[in-house]
Amino acid sequence: MEEQKLCKLCKINPADKKGSHVLSHFIIRDTINQTGQRKRDREVSFGIGETGIDHPFFGRSVPVEEIRRVIGRDLSDHEIDITANPYTVDFFLCSRCESKLGVLEAYCSENVYRLLEEHLNFEQKTLQLSLEMSNAFALLMYSFFWRCSATRFNGFALKKSVEEDLRYKLDLYLNDTRAGLLSSLSNALTYVNEYKLVCLFLQTPNEDKTNNLIKAEKNANAYNLYMGQLVCQLYEKGSINDIEKNWAFGLCDIAKESVLPYPNLDNRNILLVNNESRLDYLNNQFNYVIRRIKRKIVYKYRKTTQMVFGVLPGTREIDVLLKMLATDKVSKSYRFSNEHVLGAFARMLKYKSHYHIPRAGFLATINNIRR
Repeated sequence: MEEQKLCKLCKINPADKKGSHVLSHFIIRDTINQTGQRKRDREVSFGIGETGIDHPFFGRSVPVEEIRRVIGRDLSDHEIDITANPYTVDFFLCSRCESKLGVLEAYCSENVYRLLEEHLNFEQKTLQLSLEMSNAFALLMYSFFWRCSATRFNGFALKKSVEEDLRYKLDLYLNDTRAGLLSSLSNALTYVNEYKLVCLFLQTPNEDKTNNLIKAEKNANAYNLYMGQLVCQLYEKGSINDIEKNWAFGLCDIAKESVLPYPNLDNRNILLVNNESRLDYLNNQFNYVIRRIKRKIVYKYRKTTQMVFGVLPGTREIDVLLKMLATDKVSKSYRFSNEHVLGAFARMLKYKSHYHIPRAGFLATINNIRR
């Protein structure tokens, strides 16, 4: 019998807990659920990679019609077989550490996040939390960065020393009761806030919440978590001045305009981003992904054309292909999928061909090089 692994947080008890959340459900539920649904089993989630949709996940209560609307087709047998909730992980924590995190999450949900959701004045640039709330919220953000790194969520990883330091802080300050948690935090204010956090809350109409992003990444100067309406950046000790170089798809420009002097940003401030700026940030994120996808598509098409005709396609031909992909009446998520891209390749090559090579021949050629 295989020996049970130890809890990644306390490193003492067996990791016996199934379904531990990497990111708290109360923060990401409006982003991952069907529009207007806040209960579990209504999740609608997928990634967008260089070949279109990948890793689709749909909760058990999501109707087939919604799946077809989102990804433009039914799930394949393979996708059904391997489907797993990307926001939970089994046998990562022990039951006690899971319970302690639950105490922290409940406090932040009832106090900090409720305050953010009910805050309607986004003309005000910042929302300052009380000392008690800011300490608890900082610890919750530390827990998200640590959990994402320890589980390698989307391939995300902190520097090993930072991951271990955050784990140590969590193990030290988390408590079985709310009173114990707040007491432990009040006794170590400087140590809790040793890392600089930049937190932004994005104003989002209810009908548009599912268009926000969930993503974890490391750039040259900061660790970034995009969690629906909440975006958080973590800077290592002494590196807050690097924020001048950290674009984060335009969000840092908003932050720098909101709080001065920016390098002395207090962890008690949450920056409020209005809907217009949120849409600009999402557009920057989307355009970045689309540019990567388009580069991959153009590379594959050039390779395919050279294989079939012995010559590379011209600029105008590439423009026609990209316009075809952009204007076809298909769902957004299906637009850059392998199936749709290969179909567009076949149409383009058939129009181009004066050898009248059958469509099946083109698809066979494309399938040979699709990887």
